[in-house]
Amino acid sequence: WALNLFENDISADRVVERAEAETCVAFNLEQIRLHGGATLIAESDARVVGCLSLAFAEGHVFVRRDRRRHGYIQDIVVAEGWRGQNIAQALMAEAESLTRAEGLRSLTLSVLAGNDRAERAYRRFGFAPHAVEMIKALD
Repeated sequence: WALNLFENDISADRVVERAEAETCVAFNLEQIRLHGGATLIAESDARVVGCLSLAFAEGHVFVRRDRRRHGYIQDIVVAEGWRGQNIAQALMAEAESLTRAEGLRSLTLSVLAGNDRAERAYRRFGFAPHAVEMIKALD
């Protein structure tokens, strides 16, 4: 829910009701159940301060077969008061470790255009642009 609220300030297209946001979590959990992966939780004093959803995904058929299966960070969020304390980096390091342990050769994620802070953090962690997804509003 926190991620949807944060991203909605950037894109104005996210569901912002808690119940609808819970549907996003259920979708992520279903992808993990179907394809493998993990939900990673960062805690402090028994309180959740960060969460990452990692699924092992199958890429497009135009990608070489040996590169098709990969780790995909579906969502990552750190509680507002905890940002800037390397929690996201710790979660991503564990996601990378799990992806490597699965024998996969790449870890992917998407970042919302305009979420410059996240993009900078992902670049520092070693991610680089690979493809650009574009949208045209048909209002």
